[in-house]
Amino acid sequence: MKKFLLTIAAAMTAFSAMAVQYNDKLTVTVKTENGASTSVQDATVEVETLSNGNIDFNLKNFILTSEDGSEIPVGNIAISGLPLTRGDNFSTFTFDDDIEIESGDDESQFWLGPALGEVPLVMNGKMTDSKLYAVIDIEMLVNGEEQQIHVEFGTDFATAQSFVDKLSVSIDGNVSEQTSTVVVEFLTPQNGNPADVKNINFSLKNFILKDEGGSEIPVGNIAVRNLTLQKSADTSYSTFAFEGDITIENGDDLDVMWMGPMLGEIPLDMNGKVEGDKLYVTIGIEFMDMNIDVVFGSDIENAISDVKVRNTAAGKVFDLTGRVARDTKGICIVNGKKSVR
Repeated sequence: MKKFLLTIAAAMTAFSAMAVQYNDKLTVTVKTENGASTSVQDATVEVETLSNGNIDFNLKNFILTSEDGSEIPVGNIAISGLPLTRGDNFSTFTFDDDIEIESGDDESQFWLGPALGEVPLVMNGKMTDSKLYAVIDIEMLVNGEEQQIHVEFGTDFATAQSFVDKLSVSIDGNVSEQTSTVVVEFLTPQNGNPADVKNINFSLKNFILKDEGGSEIPVGNIAVRNLTLQKSADTSYSTFAFEGDITIENGDDLDVMWMGPMLGEIPLDMNGKVEGDKLYVTIGIEFMDMNIDVVFGSDIENAISDVKVRNTAAGKVFDLTGRVARDTKGICIVNGKKSVR
């Protein structure tokens, strides 16, 4: 009986911790003081789903390629107990902490990772049962040289589209204009059919405030994720909306001090329309006792409009044969009705 229970327990453990292997291209960019180099390799990521819903992530046998083409075996980038956020289209995970890179699977190989000690690592990823996309940034010291390593596994699920247009910014009634970029990611559903896209990620890039004197205050990226697209039968465009608190993210230039993250959570109200290569968005923000109204692009009019038929016969008089009557006496037709002249 005891042996039977142990067998059942082992089977349940195996069921609750399922490992899935994802095989895809790994793009590795290494930045040093002397420049940057990029290489592509085949790689495997093993993801094990735990009984509590979290995952163990393991990028297997990670290798760096130097500028001269020589390979530096690094090891397994393994992170245990990552919380998994499940969505309608895919699940996401994030990590930002120090880790120790483990030896790779080949025990006869010298792996650099364990000799590095703890290294800072930032990771963002998304996954379905059949696809995995992960972006990893690592800082490490290799041969006495500090290196920033950017790793991208697989391809993103989203089809990104950039919109460039005029951005009108009103601060308590004072209006300024700038040219800005909004990136919209159209999130492919788990079934992989782009025609079924119903959600987007929105990012107004590198938002800047200008005061009355023309001085610029870098704010950052206004990013709102997983917005629902809606489309009614009588409009040619799709709409999206958001009302809640957000934290503005750092802009794309790492050398700029962006004010947004320092503001903490701020209230934001957004409404938008998107159709083809056109995007129209209005955003209301409140922070530091300022009311800021932002308008991106120009409004998208409904392409399905009322068709008006011009009545060319209005005011004309016809006889009973349908000809225009000038001096005809008797019964005539005026505005579609019989009349006596």
